[in-house]
Amino acid sequence: MYLMPAKSVKKKNNAQTIGFKGLNRLPLIENGELSAMTNVSGLYSPVLTSRPPREVVRELTNGSALFFAGNGKMCWVDGISFVYDGVVKGTVTAGKKSIDEYFGIILIFPDKKYYNYVTDTFGDIPNCPDMDYICVWRNRAFGCKGNAFYASKLNDPLTWNYFPVEYDNYSSWQANVAEPGDFTGIKVSLDQVRVTKGGHLYELYGDKPSNFLLRKAVDVGYIDNNSLVDIDGALYGLSSEGFRRYTGSVPVKISEKLNERYISCVAGTDGTRYYACLYNGTEYNLYVFDTSTNYWFREDDLNVIAFARREKELYALADNKIIKFNSGTETISACIESERFTEFWMGKKVNKSVKVMAELAAGAMLKIYCAVDDGAYTLEEMITSTGLRSYETNIIPQRCDSFKVKLEWTGNVKIYGFSRELDLGSVR
Repeated sequence: MYLMPAKSVKKKNNAQTIGFKGLNRLPLIENGELSAMTNVSGLYSPVLTSRPPREVVRELTNGSALFFAGNGKMCWVDGISFVYDGVVKGTVTAGKKSIDEYFGIILIFPDKKYYNYVTDTFGDIPNCPDMDYICVWRNRAFGCKGNAFYASKLNDPLTWNYFPVEYDNYSSWQANVAEPGDFTGIKVSLDQVRVTKGGHLYELYGDKPSNFLLRKAVDVGYIDNNSLVDIDGALYGLSSEGFRRYTGSVPVKISEKLNERYISCVAGTDGTRYYACLYNGTEYNLYVFDTSTNYWFREDDLNVIAFARREKELYALADNKIIKFNSGTETISACIESERFTEFWMGKKVNKSVKVMAELAAGAMLKIYCAVDDGAYTLEEMITSTGLRSYETNIIPQRCDSFKVKLEWTGNVKIYGFSRELDLGSVR
């Protein structure tokens, strides 16, 4: 008996991406994750939208520090001038600072300067040890440099050398640690002073010099004081192997999906999101980690020198400008690139159409691009109509192994998801 050869029958396939999960630069990513993005926000996650606008509130000449006093007044360093609420109050050295406040007394290090805005007094802190980084906790100031850790006199952040014959509750205090390397940062987190080196994290125990104990917690540390931010009792910062979150156990790595090494970071928060300006040795990138979803989003290449927060308002010093986030009328252009769609089908596919579910406000524009087998993107559709709907783009059928979608938009646009119609062909 003669048998006719079987015919190759194409299988129709409709694949969907509903909702998005943030940035992932690893070779294999989940449906809904994105391989690249610019100026994108997860504010309405899993719906994508442009990052909130920013507004320049002041321009400087050579800005290097930004801080909000407890009374809400803005402070900054411009060149060698320390400025409080727009008025120069004293002279400091140029460069980055570690600044904190003790009930109206603003401490400025490594300069060993202070400004008391209650008495309008600026001056030197006498008989004070050299310190790179400081913080304030429970009526004392704390600082560190090299292997040395210091605590000021109780209720007096300007006195660091009060050492009576026997410790009392008011004594200054200091300690050294044995592990090699210099301290790289200090932060109050979960109502505890935490101080770090690149390979170690220490915690301060006790409530007075007679029982103070600086104890090593874990052999994982942070490499940049400017990256340290506390969000709801969790300490976020940049380690030598990426970003980690510490809540009292082992610092958990949270940045595998960024898939890149960084050498420095300046970070801040609006209370929920961790804003991180990262430098990889060549370029700067501003990322946002949403602590409620654990998703990363990339905004742009803004080179932030310092962040400062006033209640729920986030400010940044960048390009000699003081910038207020989530403010102003800036028109933003954004872009996302999808995962590499393979459908896990070991054969050729014919892509026929792409549908995008989006909401465009008046004046907004959306462009849809497609690319096959890692080739160049081709513009397939430009949309300017408004409202929430599915926009279908018919593309020229192409046989390929993989397929990517890129969306670019300007103005107020929300992206809910997209789908693809394709035929799965022979595996030969």
